Parts: sequence; structure tokens; C-alpha cells
Amino acid sequence: MKVKIVGNALCIESSYTVEDIKFLENYSRDDLCLFEAQPNGTNKKVFEMGVCPCCEEPYVEQHAVIFNSQTSDGHAVLTIMLPKADDLKGYVADVYGSVITNIKDVEYGMDERLAAAKSRRKAILDEIEVG
Repeated sequence: MKVKIVGNALCIESSYTVEDIKFLENYSRDDLCLFEAQPNGTNKKVFEMGVCPCCEEPYVEQHAVIFNSQTSDGHAVLTIMLPKADDLKGYVADVYGSVITNIKDVEYGMDERLAAAKSRRKAILDEIEVG
């Protein structure tokens, strides 16, 4: 993941492509989420990530982020306009720090989860007979 401030805009670029994230949205949605163990033994979803290239604005909040654009090489990206501030880096860390951390946490180990999901899809395709 890359985080950049360009002028008064915050750009967060995923390490993964829009295609990768869409694939996981379709085949293994929970792999784009973070869960927290609850005292009763269940897991509660505390964060989720997704893409919506047709959306005009990205969606960014404490519990979710939706990338709405992509770089020239296909990586998911979102851009947020920032208010004027003397310390933009400090502002971004204070306001978006938990979201940035959550995106990093979702992306950690995502190569393996993506490969596993693609393997499951291949197994499904192998079982389908046509004719």
C-alpha cells in the first residue's frame, strides 16, 4: 500500500488491483474483512474493504473503505480532498490512521488468500461438465 499527499489530496493506493479485489469480493468476501473475537466465542466484522469503480466518490470510514478508481497499472486507489492544515501528515495520521492500518492488515497475507480463492474456483470449474 502507498499513502501520498499531493497538494491537498490524500491518495491511498492498494497493493492489489481492482481485479484482485473484485475477485475476492465474488469468491471469498471474508478475505477482505477484519474480524474481532467476541467474549461469546463468535467473531464480529470490524472492517471491510472493497471496490466500486463506478462510484464517483470513495467511501472511507472507520469500519470500511471502498476504492473507486485505479492507477494506470490497475491498482485500486482512492483520493480524498483534505482541508487546509499546517501539518497535513499529522492530520492524515490522526483522522485516517486507523483506516490506513486496517487496509494494511487486510492486505497482509492477501497473496495467499487470493491464490487459495483462485484454486477453489479452479476446482469448481474442473467439476463442471458441459454437454
